[in-house]
Amino acid sequence: MQLSVQLTTMAAMVISGIYLGAVRDTFQRMAWHWKQRTIFKYVMEISFWLVQTFVVYYVLFLVNYGELRMYIFLACLLGYAMYQALLAKLYRYVLEMLIKALKAIYRFIYNIIRTFIYIPIRFLVHTLIVCVLFLLQITYTIIRFCLKVVFFPLIWLAKVIYKHLPEKFKKDFPQICRSL
Repeated sequence: MQLSVQLTTMAAMVISGIYLGAVRDTFQRMAWHWKQRTIFKYVMEISFWLVQTFVVYYVLFLVNYGELRMYIFLACLLGYAMYQALLAKLYRYVLEMLIKALKAIYRFIYNIIRTFIYIPIRFLVHTLIVCVLFLLQITYTIIRFCLKVVFFPLIWLAKVIYKHLPEKFKKDFPQICRSL
């Protein structure tokens, strides 16, 4: 292997070690989402490390066609140690600021959607329901009034006729009605 390829491989593996440290901190920061779910926690951990292994090996494959040597592991460990010693606090601070910014953007978009879409639609649906119920109540009242107007003379006529019926028929009238 040429010296330039070895130097490129070393630099790539040091950067990969720094990358692994940053990604591990990000993963640990997000781990509280699945901390209570034991099986899901194990699946996430295994998946995370498998993906990171494939990423680092892909970088190694691009740099020196995937040849593994002892100094590659040492360079990766050096990068990780450099990250922990020099960059970890700064990265965690930037990560927290990024998370706060994303939360603020999310809240802003949520409030915009809630204010300009959800609340007006809810108001329109509520108004529509109130109008429909009001129209149904008016329709019911009008129909009830019309039925009273139409049936009032008939009811009055039936009362007058009932009043003039013989007493014997009035006694038997409920039984006659039941038999019909």
